Amino acid sequence: MRDNNRKRQRRGETKSFYDLPIEAQQKFISIKNYINEHIGKSIDVYLYGSYYWGHWDELSNYDVIVKEDINTIEISQLILNELNIDNNIIYSNEFNKTSTLIP
Repeated sequence: MRDNNRKRQRRGETKSFYDLPIEAQQKFISIKNYINEHIGKSIDVYLYGSYYWGHWDELSNYDVIVKEDINTIEISQLILNELNIDNNIIYSNEFNKTSTLIP
């Protein structure tokens, strides 16, 4: 179970996707690719949450936002089961700049 009250380093907002650790970049790209393959088209996927705000740690999951109305619960579970990446997919067509585009 995730402990969201744990003490974590505060790095500040992620200004560029490439500021993230390579392993995190790879996981976010895997999530994006899985979503696009699953729905059969290419959509923009954005990171947010602890990786956006700069307070991730080894227990952080991989939060993403999509602007397409897709079955986020199903796809999130498939990613967890098939890629073994703890993730959270949120649909929103009205989100502000608290996210970073995954290339």
